[in-house]
Amino acid sequence: MSDIKEIKLVDVKNNSNIINNLNSIYKLWGYEEVSPSFINTLQTIKGRGVIDENQVVGIVSNNSLCLRPEMTTSIVKLSSTRLINKKRPIRLFTNGMVFDKKQNNKNSFKLQEKLQSGIELIGYDTKYPEIEVINILFDSIDNINLKDGCNLFLLVSTTKIMDLILNKYKNNNFEEIKKSLVNFDQDNLSKLGIDEDDKYILKDLLFTRGEPIAILKKLKTIYGTSKTLDDLNFLFETLSKISNKYGVKLQLDPTFQPHLNLYEGIKDSYLLEKGMNEQKEQQKRGNIAVLHLNPCDDLAKANQIMKENNCSEILWVK
Repeated sequence: MSDIKEIKLVDVKNNSNIINNLNSIYKLWGYEEVSPSFINTLQTIKGRGVIDENQVVGIVSNNSLCLRPEMTTSIVKLSSTRLINKKRPIRLFTNGMVFDKKQNNKNSFKLQEKLQSGIELIGYDTKYPEIEVINILFDSIDNINLKDGCNLFLLVSTTKIMDLILNKYKNNNFEEIKKSLVNFDQDNLSKLGIDEDDKYILKDLLFTRGEPIAILKKLKTIYGTSKTLDDLNFLFETLSKISNKYGVKLQLDPTFQPHLNLYEGIKDSYLLEKGMNEQKEQQKRGNIAVLHLNPCDDLAKANQIMKENNCSEILWVK
């Protein structure tokens, strides 16, 4: 038996206004709208091994079909088929419902429709595409007045840092270590057959979060100077100037990663400033969606803070 959570009438109206405002911003930056199919084959959704079959809503009449849990996979397929000859970079934006399934109890699932709006920058021609994406994000935040009544910060990480952390473990518990870091699982790290000093470093990284340049300096003391960290230092110095312009604080968390491994590069999440002091484990759960306009159920503490500050949304970006 399934518990189905429907979107409230007032949210439909608010989301419509938000989508219209976001669309105008996307178009100003040269993005074109596409509309991925509501129905996908399971083979397409699971093709890259980034989405568990248990997370998708299947169609009873055909076990090989499902409702889309996100839209990136379909857009990537589109860019490599019908848009294969389109000049790169390709700038696309999407709006629409995605369908989420989570297990409540042993024999119960919660199904929920969520409105997703976001951009896809494919085949970029610059070393730092994140700068364009973050600029669009801040334009969007400013346009829809998300900061009104709230002190927000942008929680960021990058797959390059995770690659740096995991580099020495390629032949030794690689997947288990990565899973433990992403899931904030100290207990599992303690059980792994790796050096005790390494365990201490990895556990310390779980609780590492702060101003990006300071965090990068800490990583340099652990892993030494590298081109990766030098490039990230330049990137975050640039992003800090942009965030300061919009009055948004940046926080770098080396082990903050999405559960759906759809992207390389920067991973971002907007949270309330007061939420920084909540348990990091609470903040690391759930899927990350581009400009996801519905509150994330897994962040109960953050949702409570939102209500206290008269905010209706938490904005997520990939």
